[in-house]
Amino acid sequence: MKLSVPFSATVGAVLTTLFIQNATHAIVATDNTALYNQQVQSGQFSGVVALQTYNPLDQLFNPFCTGSLLSGGQHILTAAHCLTETGTSILSSNLLSQPFVATFNLLNGLAQVPIQDLFILPNWTGSLDEGNDLAVLSLLTPAPTTAAQYDIYRNNDELGQTFTKVGYGNYGIGLTGEVEGSVFDGFGFYGQNQFEATEADRQGLLSFPGTSAAESQLLYDFDSGYATENLIGSLGVGSSEVNTARGDSGGPAFIGDRIAGVTSYGLGNPGLRQSTDIDDTTNSTFGELSGDTRVSTYASFVDTVLAGNVAPTERNQAASVPEPSIVLGIIALGA
Repeated sequence: MKLSVPFSATVGAVLTTLFIQNATHAIVATDNTALYNQQVQSGQFSGVVALQTYNPLDQLFNPFCTGSLLSGGQHILTAAHCLTETGTSILSSNLLSQPFVATFNLLNGLAQVPIQDLFILPNWTGSLDEGNDLAVLSLLTPAPTTAAQYDIYRNNDELGQTFTKVGYGNYGIGLTGEVEGSVFDGFGFYGQNQFEATEADRQGLLSFPGTSAAESQLLYDFDSGYATENLIGSLGVGSSEVNTARGDSGGPAFIGDRIAGVTSYGLGNPGLRQSTDIDDTTNSTFGELSGDTRVSTYASFVDTVLAGNVAPTERNQAASVPEPSIVLGIIALGA
């Protein structure tokens, strides 16, 4: 995540709609002090996980997205684009050929739990423009009992509300954007922003808005506190303001303790109608726009999966997870 200067910002998955590319995100903050203060500590947001796949070349688990443990302790909520080939609804071949785990950051260390089944929203086409960017993962074994479990937000009053964004991805500050490769440092970050628009507002905000499913997205910008970098809504929430970056995709936006949004995409110039992006590049700097999947719209899908009434999209049968499942200290996270 990236922290802003003068405000901090969580930088999540930077997935452009003009030049669509699957990317995960972390948090970008206002400055280095804010970034340090908004680093996830052991046991904090313990139900927010780094999704990782095994790399046989370096024999490490490399991070690619973020997710959240749902009520019941058996399922993870994330973004559909984390699981499919870029721009398609075809399941990523890498997730079928290698072990795939959720890594929990607990008070006594890191715990890896293998993923068993994938449940991708049927309406997902691979287009971030269209929305429907949501998926649920089932765990092979129940999550650790000390991991927090989260319900989803079910009301439709998200606009204007302040949310807390959490992610395990690249971090940085708002003036310069995400630091390439910082996802491998293994740190999670968090911060705040406000939901200020929906997919219905994309026509006025984006040069190439595309066509989106109704009530599928919640939008917000990365404010520096100055009008020149303000694309929509207010001038921000102050020093806790964050944006998302690569590695944050699939991560939660909490209203209270419920998941209201799932990190989907980010966009800077030249994709914006107004030139608010401070460096005209999609890299999680001040003035960029980000979009979350609106979880309340898909509550029935999530409930049906958790009730066991949906067949999995694909089973991950071939891969086994190396032991041990509990690792004290920090596991290197990558994208």
